[in-house]
Amino acid sequence: MPSILHQTLCELFHARPHLAAELLEAARLLPTAANVEGELLPADLSQSSAPEYRADVVVKLSGDAEMTVIIEAQLQPDPTKPFSWPVYVAVAQSQRRGKVALLVLTLDESTARWAARPVAVGITGTLRPVVIGPKSLPVVTELSQAIENPEIAVLSALAHGRRKVGAQVGRVAAEAARSLDAERRRLYTDLILQHLNGAARRALETLMIKDWQPESEFLRAIDARQEAAIEARGEARGEARGVRRVLAKMLKLKFGPLPAEVTLRVENAKLDELNVWSDRLLEAKTLAEVFQPASPANGSMA
Repeated sequence: MPSILHQTLCELFHARPHLAAELLEAARLLPTAANVEGELLPADLSQSSAPEYRADVVVKLSGDAEMTVIIEAQLQPDPTKPFSWPVYVAVAQSQRRGKVALLVLTLDESTARWAARPVAVGITGTLRPVVIGPKSLPVVTELSQAIENPEIAVLSALAHGRRKVGAQVGRVAAEAARSLDAERRRLYTDLILQHLNGAARRALETLMIKDWQPESEFLRAIDARQEAAIEARGEARGEARGVRRVLAKMLKLKFGPLPAEVTLRVENAKLDELNVWSDRLLEAKTLAEVFQPASPANGSMA
């Protein structure tokens, strides 16, 4: 079963097919992606009489660059892929009647080196995948650039988050993700945090906790109730401290030095108990009368 990371790398292209052109530009195979449009195509590259071959993502580019791009998200080397990749390209070329590029996206440099090896096709043919690894992915540290292209910013954070620039790439990528829909925002932010070095992750988590605001009315209502409850508890604790201090002083004045167990009981008592003891103190002749258990409620039936 594909991992969450693998699915997310594919989702980046589903959310923004134009990303394929931008990565080809990063690999210097396109002069510019500015006037190129991207469109998702079915990922099934099977022929009716052949076994099923399904690529991760297939994108059709049009405009200044006319081609079909087959995208494979590769987390680690897979010895079966050099045998299936030529089929992907051949079938896509047959279906689309045009140029086809095989783009392998990976976040691991050793996997990038593996994927870049030429694949033999027949006796004389060779397939050379376009490999986008950590060295090919830009380091996005400018917020304006990240907001303009959140998917590139996310890839930047995933590829470079454990380097010294982790704090910068993580912060701008997470900030850019806030402009996306709730599902993608949660998914991208979670993966960004997983791919940062320890210091960068802690800094981003602290920043997110400080700046986070609930977006739905439901969460805002819960947040308001929690704040009110915290404030009420704070007020109650403050009132209890005052009553506790006065009660201890009055007990000492009336009965002299207090036993350690009485002092401990007063220090740990809740406000309701402190109020009851304060009322009893006015008429009590002994400490025992102040702290006696409450009598059963009147009117109980035998």
